[in-house]
Amino acid sequence: MTKHKVCMCDTNYIIRYLMQDEPQLYQYAKEFFDDVYSAKKNAHIIESVLVECVYVLDKYYSVPRTEIGKTLESLLNYKGIICDNKEDIIKALDIYQSSNLDIVDCILVARCAVQNSSLRSFDKAMMKKHSSMRR
Repeated sequence: MTKHKVCMCDTNYIIRYLMQDEPQLYQYAKEFFDDVYSAKKNAHIIESVLVECVYVLDKYYSVPRTEIGKTLESLLNYKGIICDNKEDIIKALDIYQSSNLDIVDCILVARCAVQNSSLRSFDKAMMKKHSSMRR
């Protein structure tokens, strides 16, 4: 298997690909992500970019939470995607779809569940979700 140079993607590049709202930019992004899908190219998406994608999709585009979660989870499962703590992020996106928690809170709850860690917070909704995941 040939090792490919890894590209980092910013929020705007991912949003253009997902929303297809600027045809020329979408086409560039689509060609790249088609190659990432089949692992002809590799893309590293960092956690902060994924968080920003959630915020932009929610606040700017008013995409429903379930669609945001499913779409980003699907993207993370492309063969050429590299994402640190991918298991935590996918779990966080699942929590995000089924709760009213902020995506950062979802990541904290997911990371605690995956790592079997405790959580300290004054946020009652987040602590309730954390407790339910520890059972």
